[in-house]
Amino acid sequence: MKGESLPLIVIPTTAGTGSEVTPVSVLTDAAAGKKSSIVHPCLFPKLAVIDPELCLSMPPNLTAVTGLDALAHALEAFWSKNHQLICDALALEASRKVFEYLPTAFKDGSNLKARAEMCEASVLAGMAFALPRTAGSHACSYAFTTAYDVPHGEACALTLAAFTRINCEAEEGRLHNFARQLGFKDAYAMADRIDELKQLTGMRMTLGQIGATKKAVPMLVESSKHPNLLNNPVAMDDGRLSALFESLL
Repeated sequence: MKGESLPLIVIPTTAGTGSEVTPVSVLTDAAAGKKSSIVHPCLFPKLAVIDPELCLSMPPNLTAVTGLDALAHALEAFWSKNHQLICDALALEASRKVFEYLPTAFKDGSNLKARAEMCEASVLAGMAFALPRTAGSHACSYAFTTAYDVPHGEACALTLAAFTRINCEAEEGRLHNFARQLGFKDAYAMADRIDELKQLTGMRMTLGQIGATKKAVPMLVESSKHPNLLNNPVAMDDGRLSALFESLL
């Protein structure tokens, strides 16, 4: 793509995608059952206006779905093979805000402090993954959305705790240190808290709850072979993907 694009001025009304600070757009082909990403510098907005008051009308479910998307962005940016020092710092602060303020924003949508903190978390997480890109949870999420109509953030959250536990194997101690900086005993405790957040906010915990059966596992494995999967620090071959999905049945 050559030449200048029309200037984008964006005003998000949810706190999760971070699109206002990324060069990424996602297109969904519902007929073909596919989602594809478009990444180009021209997609960076010229101006982003972040106003937490615009999030006050978000219902609890949407608050949870978008908030967990922000958490997935932050964590995947940190453990992405392409992680970078500055992005790591952004991911840490974004994660801290989500763990602390998502429960409040979910329970009391009129709490402007919680809304503002979640807006900041979304922006920070967007900046965190803009360069490293996302990894396994996002790669696995696309089939959940296209085949089972699961909202994007909830689809990412379905495997987020599992990938947290899996990715402890990579770069020994790095993810545990990240979790300890957030006040957890280790990354396994952080994964447990992710599951608790999902339960607290009414997210579905199993593939059965979204309508998937064991027969769907081969399809889910194939659909997960998205370029983002290559960013995951632990290689996910067919066997590991199958085991992951079967553990969520």
